[in-house]
Amino acid sequence: MPRRAGGPQYAALARELIVAIEAGRYPVGSLLPTEMDLCRDSGMSRITVRAAMRELQARGLVSRRAGIGTRVESAQAVDPFVHTASSVEEFLQGMMHLSFRPLRQRMIVANKDLAQEIGCAAGERLLRMEALRVHASGEPVCLSYHHVPEGHARAALKMNGRSGSLASHIATAAGDEVAEFRQTFDAVNLKSGQARLLRARANDAALVTSRWYYVAGSRLLLYSRSLFPKGRAIYDFRSRRAGVAPVGEKAGQTRGKA
Repeated sequence: MPRRAGGPQYAALARELIVAIEAGRYPVGSLLPTEMDLCRDSGMSRITVRAAMRELQARGLVSRRAGIGTRVESAQAVDPFVHTASSVEEFLQGMMHLSFRPLRQRMIVANKDLAQEIGCAAGERLLRMEALRVHASGEPVCLSYHHVPEGHARAALKMNGRSGSLASHIATAAGDEVAEFRQTFDAVNLKSGQARLLRARANDAALVTSRWYYVAGSRLLLYSRSLFPKGRAIYDFRSRRAGVAPVGEKAGQTRGKA
């Protein structure tokens, strides 16, 4: 099975299988190849293949039953514009290979304005961390400001030098999991101190992402605000209506180091 360049691997595999199902290669009622066969043919890991299967299942194309396999239930997605991710890591896959480098941290008490911004109680004690995400080349990709409830502070401090999702690291340490994730996008001009840390120029444009992570019961696990200088993180995602031929090979591509 050929692999398309660009984008999360599980999404690329899901697209290939969707095209095959729509073309009748796997008719309704038939079984898709096993996870082992897909791993062998695609060169992808079992985790990636399972994520692709969950994508198909979420779109109403297949059902999965232990001991039977993955059965094709429909030749067309229920909602052709739905894009799902099976984990925080997959949603933020571009960040997974970047090293986490803390710069400063201190305990603070959330005032009324901060509590309203991040969704915690006024007077709650939080660990405030300032950190860089750094590419293997040594180039800083983003500068982040994290606010972690005091009960999770120790786990957050152990992230130094690691890659992966800070939220998932904290949740795992607590024996929990991220139940809800919210993200917003904005833009700012970098201040001189921020630009210096990011090896950029003062007043350069930067993408700002704000992220809220919650565990069950709508309890805040982590709030992060990250600044990406222009050119460091480019996300290109395209949705295609079922039955319409792809416009180009760049559909669904994620570019850049982040």
